[in-house]
Amino acid sequence: MTMLTPPPDYDHAEIVPGLYVGAFPPASPFDWGADVVVSLASAHACPSVPRNNLLIHLPNVEGEAPPDEVGSLAEVIASLLGDGRCVFVHCVAGRDRSPMFAARVLIEQGWEPKDAIQHVRAARMGSLGEASSGASATSRITYASWLLSESSAR
Repeated sequence: MTMLTPPPDYDHAEIVPGLYVGAFPPASPFDWGADVVVSLASAHACPSVPRNNLLIHLPNVEGEAPPDEVGSLAEVIASLLGDGRCVFVHCVAGRDRSPMFAARVLIEQGWEPKDAIQHVRAARMGSLGEASSGASATSRITYASWLLSESSAR
């Protein structure tokens, strides 16, 4: 499996081997070794997509319920991770939408929702309800609640 090698000062976290989340990247994550880039922000930092790589752009407005496609996309990403692909997921700050998506991928891999949320919180400090203040603390809690309710409806 390819390891992601972003600049040393870039704000990111490895959630499980091969699955990374981070803030909006200063350069194309493909240049860092990503095979797949998932952008949940309104834009992405990939001017081109190398052969045999994949860019998925699924904008999600911060604080709003995730799009219906998140579940099926998480299933695809879980499969790609199982095939040894290196996946990088970003939003803007890398604390709300991308950790929510990473937790959803873990759920697709068979994790219990509460365990997936706790694991992502431990790997990406300040995500999914861990913030006690700040502009997006409410959306972090909202995303954790969505993961629990969405998963129980399955």
